[in-house]
Amino acid sequence: MRRTLLLPLVMLAAAALRAEVEPTPDEAKVRARVDALIAAYEKAGKPATLGLLREAATVSIGFGAPAYNNGDHAACHRFYHESMQALLKAFGGEGKATPAAARQLKVFLACIARAEKRPNVDDKAWALRFGWDRTEVEWDLDLTKAAQLVQMSTHSLIRGHYDEAESAGREVYAAYADLMPSDPSAAPLSITSMGMTLTRALFAQEKFEDAAKMLAESFAFVPLWPTYDVNELEYFKDPETHAALLKKLEAAAAKAPEDAGLRRLLGHEYFNSQNPAQAQAEFLKVLELSPGDPVAAAYRKLAADSPEQKQIAAWIRQMGSEDFDQRAAASKHLEAQGRWALAALKKEFKRTQDPEIRTRCLDLLKKLSGDREADAGE
Repeated sequence: MRRTLLLPLVMLAAAALRAEVEPTPDEAKVRARVDALIAAYEKAGKPATLGLLREAATVSIGFGAPAYNNGDHAACHRFYHESMQALLKAFGGEGKATPAAARQLKVFLACIARAEKRPNVDDKAWALRFGWDRTEVEWDLDLTKAAQLVQMSTHSLIRGHYDEAESAGREVYAAYADLMPSDPSAAPLSITSMGMTLTRALFAQEKFEDAAKMLAESFAFVPLWPTYDVNELEYFKDPETHAALLKKLEAAAAKAPEDAGLRRLLGHEYFNSQNPAQAQAEFLKVLELSPGDPVAAAYRKLAADSPEQKQIAAWIRQMGSEDFDQRAAASKHLEAQGRWALAALKKEFKRTQDPEIRTRCLDLLKKLSGDREADAGE
């Protein structure tokens, strides 16, 4: 929202700015988006979170700001008011919001009360906008705290202070529920991957069952984790430390051959140790014990003999076809595979001398890697 410029010397500049203002979105469609966010939480029986309130704020401002800037201050105020009231109606009751969200809902109540005392819709709209901005500030503060704790956990892990790494990691992991948007993939990978760091800390303390459970839980936040080229051994004090822990995990798994969780963790650690054959053998055992296990299934998708990788390899070969339409179709199929095609594309780019395949591989690698590489430590 932009306040109207009144000084005569800047009236021409203000007119130019107004001409560039984005059009006001369809109010009914934006209202439906806010309602859908609320309904999804209610249907799942989930309490309101700071992440939910931030999303509702972002969507509401997406209508209110253009409406205000286009001169419809009443529509801006109306939309903000209806969004806040909908959130309060759905989540204002006892136990219907996390502590952080409950505090923010009280801010909304105060903003509505102040708005009612304001003399015009301009000031009323700004009184409610204050509440949305407070939501963003609270979310940013919690996110900053979580990011710093992630660094502390990682540094403690590298130093071999595994109990400290676990302590900081658990605090961040507990904050997931409040920070996560409805689509976890939109959250910073440095935060969503905290569960993987916590898995390392538990593994390093020989808390194998807890580590196995955390590994499974973490995949709900980072289902693409196997596709990130992260050398997890760097997070241990030295390679010998990890090797010794791996032997103890092997012994634990041998004593409980039907324990899918321990075998899942063992496969994960073999993968970290650059032993893909052993890793895939363990993941196959996990799938026998627990069909559909999401962790094992994810890692299996990277195996050279998996149906997914065989198809990806065929499409990569097709990018060298003499037929342009076939080359274009192969590229399109590979792009749709997303990060699951990255490893094969990298390997082929290094191997092949075919200029067409190299060019298309490079183009796809740029598209599929994205900005989240650095977050994952690549």
